[in-house]
Amino acid sequence: MREYLAANELLSTVTQPGLEVFQITTDPDAGSNLFYNYHQAFEPTSRFMLFNRTGKDGAGLWLCDLEDDFTLEPVTGDDERLAGGHQGMAFSPDGHWIWYSLFADDRLELRRRPLTGGPMETVFDLDAIRHEFGGRKIHGGRWLSFSHDGKRLLAVVTLEGMAKYYSVGIITFDLVRMVQHTAFETSPRN
Repeated sequence: MREYLAANELLSTVTQPGLEVFQITTDPDAGSNLFYNYHQAFEPTSRFMLFNRTGKDGAGLWLCDLEDDFTLEPVTGDDERLAGGHQGMAFSPDGHWIWYSLFADDRLELRRRPLTGGPMETVFDLDAIRHEFGGRKIHGGRWLSFSHDGKRLLAVVTLEGMAKYYSVGIITFDLVRMVQHTAFETSPRN
């Protein structure tokens, strides 16, 4: 699907010469709230970009081909609409896999699918109540990040707290042995 339009109105007299600006969607019901959703990701060759597109029916991840007229392809289907726009997403370092986190039904799932398309696979499925965080509950997976060699994956999660703001935790996964590796809290329990 292609929806892009040139957005020359975003250029100014101080814009560097030759810069082009595009709006990649023309659907007014499907925004991408970049102020609250700052989780876009580039594929290692910089050809593809992942972003979260929010709309009246929830949010979904989209793949944009920057070298094919900004072609858009949904990564997540209607049956797995993300609750909110703050879900972790990343490309594997070799560029072969799209990874994302999904939090639903008191479970944190880390899923992947081939960049070239194909079925989604749940790789890790964790109960939201975590013993390593004193029995507190995960409220969502915010960011995903890979080690450069692709052997480890890090998920930043929010944990229930006693105050208005959540605490932040990090869970790492060993992708060679396909097991959870470590977990630690980055800020004091609130």
